[in-house]
Amino acid sequence: MTSKLTSIAASCRLLDQALYFIKPLLTPGKTEQQIKRQINRFLKKSGAQGFAFPTIVAFGNHTANIHHRPTNRKLTTNQIVMIDIGVKVGGYCSDATRMFFAGKTQPSWAIAYRQVLHAQQIALNHLRHSGSGRKDSPGVNGAEVDQTVRHYFKKLNLDRHFIHGLGHGIGRAIHQFPRLNPKAKHQVVKPGDVITVEPGLYFKNRFGIRIEDTVLKTRSGYRLLTKFPKDLRSATIKL
Repeated sequence: MTSKLTSIAASCRLLDQALYFIKPLLTPGKTEQQIKRQINRFLKKSGAQGFAFPTIVAFGNHTANIHHRPTNRKLTTNQIVMIDIGVKVGGYCSDATRMFFAGKTQPSWAIAYRQVLHAQQIALNHLRHSGSGRKDSPGVNGAEVDQTVRHYFKKLNLDRHFIHGLGHGIGRAIHQFPRLNPKAKHQVVKPGDVITVEPGLYFKNRFGIRIEDTVLKTRSGYRLLTKFPKDLRSATIKL
C-alpha cells in the first residue's frame, strides 16, 4: 500500500469513527453549530491534522442546500439530518456524507433515501464491471459513470433534482481529477485512483438526501474506504 493510500485510508477511518461518535448525540435541542463543534473536536482529538473543507451539519429543509453552513437551528423530534465531513491525514483528504432521521422517518424521506442509495450502487457496479480485470483497460470514463446515475434518476423523473456531479478525485486536494460529471468526457478513473461517489436528490425548501463515500478504484473493481453503514435502519435514530 502506498503512503498516499495509507494516509487516505487512515483519514477515512477517522470519518467513520466520527459518525459513530456523533450519532447518539443527535438529540433534540442541539443546534447545527453545536453538532459541528462536537464533530470537529472529536476529529482533532482523534488525530485529524486538518479539515478538507468546513464541516456541514444541516437539519430539516437546510439539507436541500448542498453547501449549507451550520446555523443555530435546533434539532427537533422527527427531523432529517445531513452530515458531510472531510479531514486530512498525512497531507491527504477524505470525504463522506451520511443522513440521519431523528425520530420518525417520513415516507418521502425513506423513498428518496433508498433511491439515492440504489443510485450509488449503480455507479459502484459500473466501476466494477467496466473494463475491470483487463490489463489493457485504460479505466472507466468519468462522464459515463455519472451518466449511469442520471439515467436512473431520469427514469424516475427525478433527474432535475440531481444538481451536482457524481463525484471527484481525492488526494492532497479535496477536489481534483478525475471528475465524475457530464463534462468529464475525457477523464478516466484508473486503478489506484481515489474518488468520491456521491449521488443526491434535493427538493427545494423541503429536504435533500446525499450519500457519499470515498472509494478506491481497483483493477478488479472498487473498495470502499469509508464504511459507516448506509442501510435505512442504521440511519434511523430512536428518540
